[in-house]
Amino acid sequence: MHADDPKVYPDWRALMDPVRDLVWGDVKVGKVQVTQKGEVREYAGRGDIRGPIRVKRGPKWDRVDIEADKGEVDLEQGKDEEAERKDGDEG
Repeated sequence: MHADDPKVYPDWRALMDPVRDLVWGDVKVGKVQVTQKGEVREYAGRGDIRGPIRVKRGPKWDRVDIEADKGEVDLEQGKDEEAERKDGDEG
């Protein structure tokens, strides 16, 4: 990033805490995983991490909807409805 034009190139360090909060929220619900040096880092140990991390898809990447941010997601919801739709298509 270039310091000559802070409107175009903001101080990225100031943006890191909000980004980390979003990432760890997604880790908590299984949407993403955080790795460091190839090892998955757990939500509970997030305060001990120093240095660069990588964020990748978690086991629930495709199953977690927007309500997960509020902690109100039901991962099983909709499975029965989907099965009923498929059964209805066969007849």
